[in-house]
Amino acid sequence: MLLALSWALWARPRRRRLTAVWIVLATTWMHLTFARTGWLGRYEAWLVAMLIVVLTPFAQELWAGPIRKRWVLRIAVPLLLAGFALMPVRVRVASGLFQANRGSTNIHEQQVQMARFLGEYRQGEAVALNDIGAVGYFAGVECVDLWGLSDIEVAGRRISGRLNAVELGWLAHERDVQVAAMYESVLDETGGVPTEWHAVSDWTINRNAVCGSARVTWYATSSDAAPRLKAELREWSTQLPATVAVRWHGE
Repeated sequence: MLLALSWALWARPRRRRLTAVWIVLATTWMHLTFARTGWLGRYEAWLVAMLIVVLTPFAQELWAGPIRKRWVLRIAVPLLLAGFALMPVRVRVASGLFQANRGSTNIHEQQVQMARFLGEYRQGEAVALNDIGAVGYFAGVECVDLWGLSDIEVAGRRISGRLNAVELGWLAHERDVQVAAMYESVLDETGGVPTEWHAVSDWTINRNAVCGSARVTWYATSSDAAPRLKAELREWSTQLPATVAVRWHGE
């Protein structure tokens, strides 16, 4: 597909090819300047693909003069350049393939189980989370994203440094949140657990490779909400995979 796109770009007038090159280079600069790099390859793969598509025909044009009559080289040189460009990411690609099976298991054990539980007992309700992917897709709840990726108000407070335990408690109250499922490490970044929240249960997975934490903690956002959440979690715990360790707070 990348070669086909490169060939299509090569057929464009030179001005359009140069425009595409400058756009991609500017995008690369913005990504390296403003985005976080070096963590998950899926957030950078698109950039590598764009660079290959745009720079391969441009490199071919530079080489076209001396090797115009050698069609084998006209094909081989761009391929070699593309292969050379991909060398720095080969380790990350190999690591991603190696972790794919373990990562899929992690998501099933933690994120999918969270979604199944909330879809069964809390559908239509507001739920506070720091990792909304599977829950947002499967559960049918209103996600209150306390990490801020899908909530501009939370993101603004986090960036400005104003997000703390008091603010989290206030946000949960304002959004009518009764249940929160959070990583302890995320709460630690904002000063800990809101004083009015009550930890009910922990779910811990083994051999974590991709989840933000091996342990997710379920909180009731008030003492009145705790008994219902505890009863629901107890009932659901029998359906959890055997590899998920459950711990109950206060017992």
